[in-house]
Amino acid sequence: MKHALGIEPDNPTVNQALASFYIEWNRASEAEPYLQAAATHSSDPDLTLALADYYLGMARVNDSKGVLEKLASTTEKAFVPAKTRLAVIEYASGRRAEGHRQLDEALKKAPRNAIALAMKARLLLG
Repeated sequence: MKHALGIEPDNPTVNQALASFYIEWNRASEAEPYLQAAATHSSDPDLTLALADYYLGMARVNDSKGVLEKLASTTEKAFVPAKTRLAVIEYASGRRAEGHRQLDEALKKAPRNAIALAMKARLLLG
């Protein structure tokens, strides 16, 4: 895999695969540069969401929020998933009103989004 990266270091697929291997091998701390490269060199917002999820998994909440806020403000396709994740972060941090606000923004753009609707129900129950 590193040989492929040597040939094409900006290839998002190779970088994502290497990051996945490191995470799977319990070496998640070594995955970050590959996730960053995958997100940077691809127009696929799912790779940027994966970077934000990685930061959350590594307890780097502020880094995750930064990625998600930028993604929500620049990528229409990723607005709802980014806002939904931001809502969860805010709610889990004790900022319930902000969590609801983030989720309401997502639902305003996509009122029938099943994930956002389920999260809204979960937050209302919690």
